[in-house]
Amino acid sequence: MSLPKTYQAASFDESGSKLALKEVELQQPRPGFILVKVLACGVCHSDSWMQQGRFGDLFPRVPGHEAVGDVVAVGDGVRNFRVGERVGGAWHGGHDGTCRSCQSGLFQLCNNGVINGVTTDGGYAEYVLLHAEAAVRIPSDADPAEVAPLLCAGVTVFNAIRSIGVLQGGLVAVQGLGGLGHLALQYASKMGYTVVAMSAGSEKKDFAMELGAHHYIDSSKDDPCEALQKLGGANMILSTAPNAEAVSPLTAGLAALGKLVVLSPLGPVEFNTVHMIMKGLSVHGWNTGHQQDSEDAITFAHTHAPRGF
Repeated sequence: MSLPKTYQAASFDESGSKLALKEVELQQPRPGFILVKVLACGVCHSDSWMQQGRFGDLFPRVPGHEAVGDVVAVGDGVRNFRVGERVGGAWHGGHDGTCRSCQSGLFQLCNNGVINGVTTDGGYAEYVLLHAEAAVRIPSDADPAEVAPLLCAGVTVFNAIRSIGVLQGGLVAVQGLGGLGHLALQYASKMGYTVVAMSAGSEKKDFAMELGAHHYIDSSKDDPCEALQKLGGANMILSTAPNAEAVSPLTAGLAALGKLVVLSPLGPVEFNTVHMIMKGLSVHGWNTGHQQDSEDAITFAHTHAPRGF
């Protein structure tokens, strides 16, 4: 396959800078890596955090951790991918395999993990180099633009829902209907839960119901926690909106032993520990998933139709 000597990439050259288009020399993949021609790359709120330098002084950096493309070259030692196969580069971009998290199979929580678009250049480019160990296998007939958001928002909500331990049939509430929330509604509905969408204003109600919500709570008119308790209390609330003040009171909407799962970076948040102690409640954070988790999220979406908008 004939490859160009250079390609175009968009990068943040310093903290607070705008994306700048530049010409980059094409590098052949090192051992353990694959070279991918990018077909689509999603835009994530975390990319703005990269721009603001919240992950540290990692500039210049090509962002993008929702990249989908085709393998065009394979480095020495790579046995799991071949030229022509479709792959994705997700948030989890690599792991050392030696720390306690890796030894427990939690590769996305590696103490020395690689993050595509943060600690290494990502998918805002015509080509990207990916660690083969973390590259995500993608069906060849999948739409790259639709699959791309599943590599971050999709796997985050899918993995949280299936891992937190709420039984099918339970009441799952989704706070916020943005990038994470609109996918959480679809996954939770298709996974067998009774789903409640919560957002400010009535204009999103029809959208939420189309995505699979069984109930809609307009938080600009009704107290969401009181409304949830009228439904019996939520077994799980997925908090997807980046609003710390809106998250703090949500424990009051949980049923006994309910779980509040925070999926959007918020900074400091206060919770009523009386609610938590008296009802056995818990608060969880969730950080995407590893390569197999991403493949599971995509396979589920490919079969059951959750898709990014």
